[in-house]
Amino acid sequence: MRPVKNKSINAIAIVSILLLTTLGGCIRSGIKIVPVPNQEVLVLNADEIVKILKVVGFTNEQIGEYGWSVREGLAKSGAVRVMVDGKVEAGFAIKGDEIYISSLSRGYHIYNINTGWVNANPSMR
Repeated sequence: MRPVKNKSINAIAIVSILLLTTLGGCIRSGIKIVPVPNQEVLVLNADEIVKILKVVGFTNEQIGEYGWSVREGLAKSGAVRVMVDGKVEAGFAIKGDEIYISSLSRGYHIYNINTGWVNANPSMR
């Protein structure tokens, strides 16, 4: 019985190390995507995700790293918060065919998946 106990402890240690190394990138960057329950959801394509993340100031690297999490959060929960170093930096919420975007540093925008930007500053598109 002792070897089984040691194997389970070793397995827990290995799983813990793998989780820490996998999550290390998220912890180091200080950015976290948090799904938020909403009444409506919407599945966005890659181009739409890039547009809405660019308007709040995400770099191409950050879009590559966090775009999927934003897409999944909007598709499953209907809203997401972007946390930077533990503080809310931006939020995205679905209402009908529109994504409502609010950012501390870049303001408020609405993107309609059928018609495009509703009120975004042209220089930020």
